[in-house]
Amino acid sequence: MIDVFELADYLLFVGNENSKIDGEYAISDITPMKLQKLLYYCQGYSLGLFGEPLFGNEIQAWELGPVIPEIYSKYKRYERSAIAFSGSEPGIGDKAKQIADIVMRDKGRFVAWALSNMTHKEKPWLFTFQKLGKNSIISNSIIEEFFSSIFEKESTLEEEQALFASVGRLPSREEWEEINYYVSRL
Repeated sequence: MIDVFELADYLLFVGNENSKIDGEYAISDITPMKLQKLLYYCQGYSLGLFGEPLFGNEIQAWELGPVIPEIYSKYKRYERSAIAFSGSEPGIGDKAKQIADIVMRDKGRFVAWALSNMTHKEKPWLFTFQKLGKNSIISNSIIEEFFSSIFEKESTLEEEQALFASVGRLPSREEWEEINYYVSRL
């Protein structure tokens, strides 16, 4: 397992790199809420693909989605603003880096509120929040069950390698509709 703060730094680093325009930095859109959801998806992808957690911190079902309390405490001062990151690329290990890169390709293009709404439709947060109550711990077992069903553990080695080698994909019809909905509300 890796340190969740190092993983957060890596996601912030990638967010900054992705915000470059003609080699110059623009403003990254990773707010504290977006960071929380990206970390949740990193944990979910790790559990779903490999059956093991990426980090050891608890994820709780807060009103606006999954939250890691320690990360919340560190970044809450940014409120709804983008988190400033000016460091170099953190060394988090190849496996963690691959998972984080996939999450950034799949989910990094969405704004914080879209990610929050996505998590509200998924079993781990929905079940925990509704059945166990606000701020309850989302168990790794329910996260693994949900994400492994998405990734279908029966996939071939070639399919898994293609997933890691992918450069990106076009959003699905549902994702485009969600993007258009949120953009129209700006």
